Amino acid sequence: MTAFVPPARPLLLGPVRLDLLEPTDIAPVRALARSIPEAFEHTASDPREDGYLEGAVAALERGERLPFVIRSQGEVLGMTSLLNLNPEHRTLSLGSTWLHPRVWGGGVNTAAKYLLLRLALEDYAVMRVQIVCDARNLRSRRAIEKLGATLEGTLRQDRLRRDGTPRDTLVFSVLDREWPQVKSGLEARLR
Repeated sequence: MTAFVPPARPLLLGPVRLDLLEPTDIAPVRALARSIPEAFEHTASDPREDGYLEGAVAALERGERLPFVIRSQGEVLGMTSLLNLNPEHRTLSLGSTWLHPRVWGGGVNTAAKYLLLRLALEDYAVMRVQIVCDARNLRSRRAIEKLGATLEGTLRQDRLRRDGTPRDTLVFSVLDREWPQVKSGLEARLR
């Protein structure tokens, strides 16, 4: 495999739909992001900033990132991405995920992650999907653990947070050999 070809159609599961980010999505996605500052307390990147979403579209066009808009019943609820695409080593990262707080703890995040894990591990046949979060972000950590991802460790003072303080980063992964069990667990949660 020489590249991760973007899916030709939206990824669908029940009412949850993932569409590749297009220029026409920038205004509504940014408006949503700016209306929910609490969603970005622990995030390394910030879609509220000018240029962020435009950069995500440009990275998609260069084949460096697959950014998706998360929708349910036509309503924009957030974003998620496949990043650090490395076809040579059959690895990638799942991240830059944020959602409207009113759907936190519901099935939207689980459905979105299931769709992207299935795309990565089945369609792209990667051997490893990495997921990271700020060690202080307990909500994200719990959500990643519920997916069935394995905690590999902590990268101490891995980067600076937007406020300039050092961030410890938790590193999780799902390997291709683990996918059948993880998939089964996610499907049970989604039923």
